[in-house]
Amino acid sequence: MVSPPSTSCSLRPAEDEKLIYCLYSLTREIADLKPSTPISILQEKNISLFFFKNYNLSVFFEDLLFLRESNVALSPLAIIYLQEILSVLRRFRTLLRSCFFQYSRTRLVLQSNSISDDFHHLNHELSNLLHIFPIHEVDVSNDVKELVSLVANQCRKSDESGNASREELILDSMLAMVNDIERQITPERSRLETIFQKLGINSSETCKDEIAKLETEIRDEEIEGAGTEKSFHGLVQYAKCVLFGASTPSPRNYATASDEIGQLNRTFSRSTVDVPDDFRCPISLDFMKDPVVVESGQTYDRDSMERWIKSGHTTCPKTGQSLTTLRLVPNLAINNLIKQWCRDQKLSFDDNPSTGYKSCATTSKAALEAAKMTATFLVKKLSSTTSIEASDRIVHELLQLSKIGSENRASIVEAGGIPLLFPFLKSSDPSLQVNAIEAILHLSASDSNKKTILRYEGSLDSIIAVVTTGATWKARENAATTLMSLASLHNMCIKKIGKKAGVVEGLVKLVKAGPTNSEREGLRTILCMARVRDNISMLVKGDVISVALDVMRKGREEDDVMETAVAVLASVAKRGGAQAMGESEGFMEKIVWLMKYGSDISREIAAETLVYVCKLGGDRVVEEYSMMPGIEWIIWGMMGSGTGRGKRKAASLGRIRQRWLVNQELQQMKIGNTSDQR
Repeated sequence: MVSPPSTSCSLRPAEDEKLIYCLYSLTREIADLKPSTPISILQEKNISLFFFKNYNLSVFFEDLLFLRESNVALSPLAIIYLQEILSVLRRFRTLLRSCFFQYSRTRLVLQSNSISDDFHHLNHELSNLLHIFPIHEVDVSNDVKELVSLVANQCRKSDESGNASREELILDSMLAMVNDIERQITPERSRLETIFQKLGINSSETCKDEIAKLETEIRDEEIEGAGTEKSFHGLVQYAKCVLFGASTPSPRNYATASDEIGQLNRTFSRSTVDVPDDFRCPISLDFMKDPVVVESGQTYDRDSMERWIKSGHTTCPKTGQSLTTLRLVPNLAINNLIKQWCRDQKLSFDDNPSTGYKSCATTSKAALEAAKMTATFLVKKLSSTTSIEASDRIVHELLQLSKIGSENRASIVEAGGIPLLFPFLKSSDPSLQVNAIEAILHLSASDSNKKTILRYEGSLDSIIAVVTTGATWKARENAATTLMSLASLHNMCIKKIGKKAGVVEGLVKLVKAGPTNSEREGLRTILCMARVRDNISMLVKGDVISVALDVMRKGREEDDVMETAVAVLASVAKRGGAQAMGESEGFMEKIVWLMKYGSDISREIAAETLVYVCKLGGDRVVEEYSMMPGIEWIIWGMMGSGTGRGKRKAASLGRIRQRWLVNQELQQMKIGNTSDQR
């Protein structure tokens, strides 16, 4: 036997030997696509017949290789036809790969006629090429010539209808079940088993693979029948839990809170799609549909920011700065980057901001009803489960469901999932605790769910307990983020959180000892609490000022961490902590350093902080600031190259220093006059 090349050949017409090698290698590659397990009944006839033809062609190409090694030349006409055959076989390979690896089984059913037509057309092309191929000019055995003739005849007899009729029966059964779901009729388990057995979906893993492929196809705008696929997506999700049970969460490397920080390698994804953090709204944590910029220079999703403003807030949610104007300006740069990312990921992003990012979990009534049934099924199972391992699997499934769309989150809450999740926050099992707090975090994305969570007795105490004593940094971080999500509801909620014992202590520990992500989330939650004056004294007592200064002393490369740290100082200074801040060791040196070397946003917030401290912190602070080496040049630099707000704050600092210098001169003159009188 001739061994095929290890890599695919690149075709050059003048080198007929390489052409034959490519043909032989391609037939062997196609043969290797055949699964070790029996082929699914979906497109079974078309696929099985082609593998038989492919084997016979590989025998023919192998004989041609022996001829070339014996220096037997092929005619130019034969070479041309072989090139065309190579092209057809490559298209066959693409179609087979799609059926085996790319297409969902649902798509194979929905588009069975179209896929059968593809097989038929390729068979027809291959038949025509083999019939006109000058086989009589090629010195191969009569047996091989008969094989070529057999393949040509088989291709010509290929049934254009394929095996669509069998798949149409499966499709009818699936549509009938979807119709029942739309009418809120729970599918019978036996019917589910029959349909999924016919589809070849017989395990939790094949279900997960089907769901992943369906989500990819639904996000592709060019796929026909996507609306039906959305309904089937919900059906498969429901069947996965009912037929195969909740799947075991993928192993995660949980680092305990006492582990070395260097051993922590945390990747926190808040959705099934790995969306860059810059494309998530800092308020809702969801994918931004219509990014807008506020006066502080921060970007938010329009809907989230409008809700923030309507609830009575007049500050930037991320930096805590007061907004003199509530105008929302479209961020075209981020919008274009999001669109480009969506194209790269083969996701859909509608230019209409009201439509925005299209989630596969929305629009279909059957999908919504299936999600409700899935949530109800999981919640019932969770209520009757006593095993930690089984509970972890179910909570993990609820977490995955909560990541996809507000409708799914509402379904979990309506099914009574929240009271069942909170007890697991006390679990000593790291996986179960993380899955539970992360599920609650996602459920808190909508205001109505926030209210439901807050109504649960002891909800805040349970979350704060995870912040302070959680088994892993990841659990503590998610708990802090949940507090911040709940606090965005209204200022009274922030006050309520601030009064809870241990909350500041836990957040401070998260910032001091946790990894970067934990540090970031801890600071953001502290900033959220600092927006209410009633919390300031407690934050000052909790050493928040020193913690924020320590973050700044580290000279972190992450601009957002530095910006959040100085935003905490600005918010604390503005609402009553200016004097304590002015008395903090190293405050002046670090804030001035940040005004010189920080990012534009950091410099702006640092200048704002210093203005508050100078105005409210007493004469000693003004004197210390005014005598800082090089402060005049730093102020001039900000006035020349800073942001618009930064320039105004720098100008205020310049006036404060100028008044201090004038007062110093007046005092000197007064002292001089007194001496003269004596």
